[in-house]
Parts: sequence; structure tokens; C-alpha cells
Amino acid sequence: MSSTAVLESLGYDQSPNYLDMVKDAVPSSSQFSHVYRKAVKDCGLQGVYIINDNRQNVEDNRRNVEVPVVFYCKAANEEVSRHIHQRVWNQNVAPFVLVETPSTLRLYCGFRFSEEALNDRSRGILKASIAFNEVADSLRSLSANAIDSGSVWEDLGHEITLAALNQKICIEAAAIFIWTAVFYRSKWKYEERAYRYIYLDAGHIAGNLALAATSIGLGTCQIGALFDDEVDDIIGVDGKDESVIYMSLVGHPI
Repeated sequence: MSSTAVLESLGYDQSPNYLDMVKDAVPSSSQFSHVYRKAVKDCGLQGVYIINDNRQNVEDNRRNVEVPVVFYCKAANEEVSRHIHQRVWNQNVAPFVLVETPSTLRLYCGFRFSEEALNDRSRGILKASIAFNEVADSLRSLSANAIDSGSVWEDLGHEITLAALNQKICIEAAAIFIWTAVFYRSKWKYEERAYRYIYLDAGHIAGNLALAATSIGLGTCQIGALFDDEVDDIIGVDGKDESVIYMSLVGHPI
């Protein structure tokens, strides 16, 4: 299956939100143009699917900017694919990295990478092997329609909702902030009292988020009732050295 067929299966080939780095030059008008150029050179970047809203806000003269969602890259083999994942993770720009190798496709999380983790999810591997003839089904959640409609985030939203004792407000929120702590960063100095300070700091952070959200007309809800292990697994932390301690939801108040 060729790259063209993959793009057709996902609906990218007909979408104005897919920036083809093979057919077209890297757009100089993009605020990510320097990132794209480096990724083309070092990561075999073929194209980027973006969320883009060009509507102008006349009142404050601000323009909504593009947000990269999927980097589509090519690799000569599985080892090169792993290095591409690491490099895109270093850029910290795209949440999803789809890498094509001669034998399969691999889907990575662009915000998570670890060589030491024991399982695929903690290493940032979302789907280790996708057959070319299964692209339409296996990657349905990353299709052009799914990204444009926002349903790409629904699967994670449902997982978080279940992990938060099925509190429906989670799936209805516009954004979910998951606060974690890397315990040794405090324990080396404060020892056992570190846990007290960590939870105090979490409250301070959530309080600041609530104030910031309120200042722009949004509402927040803080979530402490959750299954730690389930949330740790969703976000790919080990639950020992680093673990979830709190969640904050942000959305438009009813």
C-alpha cells in the first residue's frame, strides 16, 4: 500500500487541513514552519494534519492559529521509526505521530517517549503494528472527519470518565488537566513531609487555573475522586516514581 493510499483511506488527500510536505513546500506563513522544516530533514515528515481556523476576531485583531494534530512520517525500518518518535517527542508539537515503514504502520504519542518503560503505552506506542489493509478501521479515530469534528478526543475522554468514577462532567468538559507528581523531586529535601507539600501545591495550581479560567468567562471543576492506577495507565506514568494526584476540568459554564 502506498502513502497515497494511506492518505486516501484517512481522507487526508481531499482535506485542506492536510499540509503535504512532499508535493508542496513547507508553508512559510505557518508559525511552525521551522519545526516542519526540521522534521522533513530529520524525521522523514511527509505531511501534517492540522486544526485550522482562519476566522479573524475584529475586536481584538487576533487570529486563531493552526494546531498540528498528526505528523505523518516515513522510516526505512522499525529502528528508524523509533528514532523518529523520539525526535518528534523532543519537538513537543504534535500529539500523534504516524510512521510508515516498508512492512507496517506504527502510531505513537508525540508527547510521550521512554526507552525504559515496561509496556507499550508508557513508551508512547499507541499501536505497534497496523496492517496497510486495516488503515481505515484501525485509524478511524484519526481520520480527517474525526479530527475536524473533534471526535478524535472522545476515546480518551471516555477512558478518563470511567477512571474518574464515571463522572459525566469529564466527557463534557472542553479540556482536562491531569496533575501528576514526580515524588523524588520533593522527597530528597522534605522526606516524608514531601507528600503534604505536593498535595498543597496541587491545590494551589488548581486554584490558579480556576482563577485564570474565571477571568475569561470559563468554569472549572476539580476532581479528586479517581482511580489512580487507571489514570496513570491512560497517561503513561508508572504510578511509583510519578503518579496522578488531581484533575481539573475546564469548560463553558451552563
